Amino acid sequence: MFETKGKMNEKFYKDNYYSMTKKWRIVLILVLSALIIAYSVYFFTLGNYYKSAYDGNYYVEYYIFGIIYLVLPAAVLILFFVVRPRRYVKIMINRQNESYGTTDLELAVSFDEDGVVQTNNVNENKSVLKYENLKRIIKNKNYYLLVTKANLFMPVFVDQLSDGDKAALIDFLKEKTSIKNLK
Repeated sequence: MFETKGKMNEKFYKDNYYSMTKKWRIVLILVLSALIIAYSVYFFTLGNYYKSAYDGNYYVEYYIFGIIYLVLPAAVLILFFVVRPRRYVKIMINRQNESYGTTDLELAVSFDEDGVVQTNNVNENKSVLKYENLKRIIKNKNYYLLVTKANLFMPVFVDQLSDGDKAALIDFLKEKTSIKNLK
């Protein structure tokens, strides 16, 4: 039927990190950061008002709060968009190295009547993922990630497929799985 081959390596995990992250989490982080930055601007504005309206050091604490509320979202954004992806890639590569003894795992993924068959190049071990266990599909430029109910994923290397084969694969998955909104 359909068969693709590819490598799961550091580049693969970097490419798929944001695809695996739920979009609502990214939006939530960005919206909350924007609100906290707006709160910071509010404190700077109050500090300027009290500085011009009164004599004394009443305004200093507003500036301090403004700086705190400016640094807080910057730290969260750095953690979410820089530190966390690096940590994710490192963890996935370490798991792969412990399981297979390599950081550059070659996989062959094929589809048959029973399920999705994944064969690795290290020990030629085959694992079958039954179609009824698939919960969703994440489309990326070079990959489709078939995600199970337990949030495990199996990559399909679609950069090797023509547009017609991609459409046929989607039609095949519509027929075999209960994934909703499969386009």
